[in-house]
Amino acid sequence: MRADTAQKSTLVAAVLTAVAASACCVGPLIFAALGIGGAALLVAMEPYRPAFTVVTLGLLASGFYVTYGRRKAANCDCERPRAGRTGRWMLWVATGVASLALLSPSILAATSLAADSIGPLTESKGPLAVAALHVEGMTCPSCEGTIQAAVGRRAGVGSVAVRFADGSATVQYDPARVSAGELADAITELGYPTSVQQPEGG
Repeated sequence: MRADTAQKSTLVAAVLTAVAASACCVGPLIFAALGIGGAALLVAMEPYRPAFTVVTLGLLASGFYVTYGRRKAANCDCERPRAGRTGRWMLWVATGVASLALLSPSILAATSLAADSIGPLTESKGPLAVAALHVEGMTCPSCEGTIQAAVGRRAGVGSVAVRFADGSATVQYDPARVSAGELADAITELGYPTSVQQPEGG
């Protein structure tokens, strides 16, 4: 029973640390979708991501050892710690969840590269404007997908292109429905301080 409890605690801790490792990338996107502020606090966790990743891998390794590596000692009547079908199932489920959490920043980055824009703005009746924005605080390519998805949901936005390499974003938008300043503020609220480089224009 004690070994079973230790295994469960190890797997829960592995999943939690994996979620913490990806919080800086995935968290702002979830906060934006829910309309919740405070995403900047999650972005601030990025420097600790490598440490969380190492801890996650170590906990998963411990879980595999407890589940598969323990053997009954020779000439011992003590009961072998239980690691049956349920324990193995829990281990693999936790491994899958933790792996998905750890890989989610890379998945977001790949999605951003594959779809650099949201699409044409069909509701606009007037000329569209293009805003050139300077974005600070992006720490990896997955930040592109986070910003792109969040800004692309705003009314009046036609397309979004974010570039981690030079810390910039280009947004096509309807100036009758949203302003370049509002777009910059929306990205800043995600935890990436943003300013307008190019004046609004058609």
